[in-house]
Amino acid sequence: MNDLKRWMTMLACIAGLWSISGCIRVDYIGQKFPPLPEGKPVAFFDVKNVPPPGEYRVIGHAEVTIPGGYGMVEFREKLIETAREYGASAVRIVKMEKRLVNTYYESSRPSDSPMVASRSDLGAIPKSSGGGDLAVNSFNEVVTVKQNAREVYEHVAKVLFMVTPAEYDQVMNSREKVEK
Repeated sequence: MNDLKRWMTMLACIAGLWSISGCIRVDYIGQKFPPLPEGKPVAFFDVKNVPPPGEYRVIGHAEVTIPGGYGMVEFREKLIETAREYGASAVRIVKMEKRLVNTYYESSRPSDSPMVASRSDLGAIPKSSGGGDLAVNSFNEVVTVKQNAREVYEHVAKVLFMVTPAEYDQVMNSREKVEK
């Protein structure tokens, strides 16, 4: 029964991690220009590398969520793909922060260690002064169950999507002609 409970707990942890790990999510707000052709380069600026004033005009912004497990290469590729989709010729990361999404605990108690009662059997079991759960062993002694905390993080970026003033004027002029 303990093995079944352990496997079910492990599967629940894996399902929880899978559900929060997902894909890189881009929540874009702004104008949609004609998509960029595949060969046209997209300029990439970060917090430290800022474009010169007047070189670009902002057409939109986004909050980008990067789950743990994704690196900067995938993040950059996703930003460039999104920029192409919305017709932006430049991307600038304005802010990047790391957020704690979840903490889960792994018990270091061996699976064959007999425990008479579990947390669910005894109701709310208090924590020991060291932070571990307390349990009752087969000798009816209250013992501390050591646990290793695992933290799951995601990164969140604030991003600007930009075009040159000439690109902006060209698109706006073509829209005005269509509206007339």
